[in-house]
Amino acid sequence: CPWISIGKLGQLQELIDGNYPATQFEFGVKYNQSVLGVIHPVTINGWNRGVRVAVAPDYPQGDDSGKMTFGTAVFTKGLDDSNDGNWHHRYYRLGKPTGKSNGIANNVQVFARRHPCPWISI
Repeated sequence: CPWISIGKLGQLQELIDGNYPATQFEFGVKYNQSVLGVIHPVTINGWNRGVRVAVAPDYPQGDDSGKMTFGTAVFTKGLDDSNDGNWHHRYYRLGKPTGKSNGIANNVQVFARRHPCPWISI
């Protein structure tokens, strides 16, 4: 199924509550795609508070081929350290925070495509 551009990360809750329920769609973002325009699939989850959107699987990070490590980009909203109504970006490498961030991420482009087998409640 092709990816469809559906909006921005700042609209994610409205999109999932509206025309793109998570039971029927999987999601992706355009982030760190360079000139290739690649859409990265994401995993969306909650915990005790807030929402996390993580690019999965991990991808190579760094600009020196001899020093690259695998990691991911994670976008969060409503966590203890970022409960201001915005989406925040952070990088993780080998499961650990790098301390690097591109800050507020409300305008990251979000995509959806239909699940090949939509979830059903039984």
